[in-house]
Amino acid sequence: MQGTFLGEAGPLLAAEGVERAEEEEGAGLHAYLTAYAAGARNVAVTSAEPQQVLQRLQGALEDRLALLGPPGRAAAPLYVELEELPHHYLRVDFELQLVEHVPWVSDPRRYALRLPVADVLPVLDGIVAWDDLLSSLRQRLGAPPLR
Repeated sequence: MQGTFLGEAGPLLAAEGVERAEEEEGAGLHAYLTAYAAGARNVAVTSAEPQQVLQRLQGALEDRLALLGPPGRAAAPLYVELEELPHHYLRVDFELQLVEHVPWVSDPRRYALRLPVADVLPVLDGIVAWDDLLSSLRQRLGAPPLR
C-alpha cells in the first residue's frame, strides 16, 4: 500500500499516507482507485508519440535479448505490438538474436504480446521493472499450443 513501510526495528507498519478515500458502501473507494489509476497512467501518454515509443521499445528489447544470449533450444519468435499502432510489430528472434520491425505476423508458431503505450513508457523510462509490467495483467499474451 502506498505510504506504508516496514520499520527498521522489525515488522512494525507505519501508515504515512495523507489521502483518505470515503468508504461508503465501497463506492467511494472504487471511484478513488479508478481515478488514481487513470491519472497515473495518462500523465505520460499525453505527450508520447507511439512510433517513437515503438523505436525505444525495439532498443530496449535488443538490450534485453543481448543479456539473455541464445536459447538452448529452438524458440518460437515473439511478436510485440503497441495497442496504439496496430499492424506494426517487433519480431524478436531468439535464435538469431535479432529484433526487427515487421508489418505482419508470418510465423504460425509464435508468442505474441500486445501492450498499451501508457504501460510501456514507465518501463522504458526506468520507473517500472519489466516483471512489474508483465505481472500487471494489462496486456494481451498469446502462445503456441502445447503438444
